[in-house]
Amino acid sequence: VKLAKETEAKILVTPCAGCYHTFNTLYPEMLNVQMPCEVLHASQLAERLVKDGTLEFERELNLKVTYHDPCSLGRHENVYDPPRNILKAIPALQFFEMPLSRSRARCCGGGGGLWTFNNEVCMTTAWTRLINDVAPLNADALVTACPLCHLNLHFTSIKKSVPTKIVDIMEVVESALQKGN
Repeated sequence: VKLAKETEAKILVTPCAGCYHTFNTLYPEMLNVQMPCEVLHASQLAERLVKDGTLEFERELNLKVTYHDPCSLGRHENVYDPPRNILKAIPALQFFEMPLSRSRARCCGGGGGLWTFNNEVCMTTAWTRLINDVAPLNADALVTACPLCHLNLHFTSIKKSVPTKIVDIMEVVESALQKGN
């Protein structure tokens, strides 16, 4: 908060769903601390830049993807549309919803520090998400907007031999911005 005030920052942007929830809701509610600037998740900023034409996707991504709603971004902050709007704006990318999505999405098991306490529970939860919700879609990739979800789902896909590529929403954005194939 002090640094944001000192720098006169207008926007604080974080790629972490948990950090977004902390700055946007937990600091004000639990510590009575108001951020002196707007707080955005990276997906919200990217969506804003796509809508105003500042960010233009130049590369077609011939991928079939689905999106995993991080608990901290979705259920805790009600941020569901920005990541989806980004994916829908990318040329040639096919976006498919999982049956359990948005407020009904299964947790991946990676948040809240659970990994350090019981990584088997984390992996079992992620495996359930991957096998029951992602695999039936035959998606090329599962996109998420949380580093903890990404880490847990990625590690579980490797450890449990689930052939699903896990990518962060901003990795998809970066790929779509690059010219060429």
